[in-house]
Amino acid sequence: MAPIKFGTDGWRAKMADDFTVENVQRVAQASARYFKEMFPNNLKIAIGFDGRKNSALFAKTTAEVFSEFGFTVLLSEIPIPTPVLSFTVITHKTCGGIMITASHNPAEYNGFKIKSFQGCSAPAEITAQIEKMIGEAPSTGREGRDPPVHSQSGDQGSIERINMQSAYFARLEELINFEIIKKQPPQIVIDPIFGVGAGWLSGILKKHDIPYKEIHGKLDPTFGGYHPEPLAENVPELMDTVRKLDAGFAAGLSMDGDADRNGAVGTLGNFLNSQKVYCLLLHHLSQNKSLTGRVVHAFNNSRLIGKLAQKYGHPVSETKIGFKYIADFLLKEAVVLGGEESGGYANSEHIPDRDGIYNNLLLLEL
Repeated sequence: MAPIKFGTDGWRAKMADDFTVENVQRVAQASARYFKEMFPNNLKIAIGFDGRKNSALFAKTTAEVFSEFGFTVLLSEIPIPTPVLSFTVITHKTCGGIMITASHNPAEYNGFKIKSFQGCSAPAEITAQIEKMIGEAPSTGREGRDPPVHSQSGDQGSIERINMQSAYFARLEELINFEIIKKQPPQIVIDPIFGVGAGWLSGILKKHDIPYKEIHGKLDPTFGGYHPEPLAENVPELMDTVRKLDAGFAAGLSMDGDADRNGAVGTLGNFLNSQKVYCLLLHHLSQNKSLTGRVVHAFNNSRLIGKLAQKYGHPVSETKIGFKYIADFLLKEAVVLGGEESGGYANSEHIPDRDGIYNNLLLLEL
């Protein structure tokens, strides 16, 4: 069996090569062992999955393993964005979360993201222990049988399918002033790049009767041939649509494959890089929403961020690359905005994790 190595945000590999049902079982067994040893009095785990090929199968496999380790498993009814899983971990007070997604990686990849009980990417000390346990986990005696659901006997756990969207939307409605957006609605185009963000940003706007145009808004495991990352080369149709003078569009908004990162296109159809989006969000959160606290960003980000933070009177910290280092600050103190060069942002008002849907709504407020 091939060795399984964790990266900065879990395990990712090519499907059919290394990312197989058998290897997912191995990783799930090690993860279940870890969480059971660390949280013996809270055997509850949340599991979500994106719209990639076989993501639902890999999530079901993971749920079955955790159930056989005695966990109560909260398994999403439908494909969900990664930030929705993080939010569910927090609101349901689970010991952690598992998200089946390869995020912005190409279509042939899938991944196993591990979330801590705090609703953020598991730190290196956790993933290192789980990685060490892989291959050491005892057999669950599965033999291809279906797991007993809602079993109350012995150590057998249960699997409960839940709706994770309603509570998440309700939280966004507490954080975002939809009335101010509705009062002067900008003409916007949304491009989820065929990822799991399809129907989520547009869905909450529709709920509030805010007009929009969505392109590439259906789940496609191949992402329409695009690389599902919100970069200029992956959103040419978004830029072209905004650029049409007779359409009158004010902006374009995009998300990556699991909707935890976002990108933006300006009124002239020009792509706004992550540093510019960071500065727009920092201005809005600081000056319009009056958030106070620290500004945190990865060291390879723009120096403009530090200058803007100094202008607004916020202390600044730079981190190593990896959102988990930014999450450390979010868990310890008030943070106006934390972000990385790849388009992931968070603040202390919301979850300590990236959320492309929420951050796009902040841009609409601005």
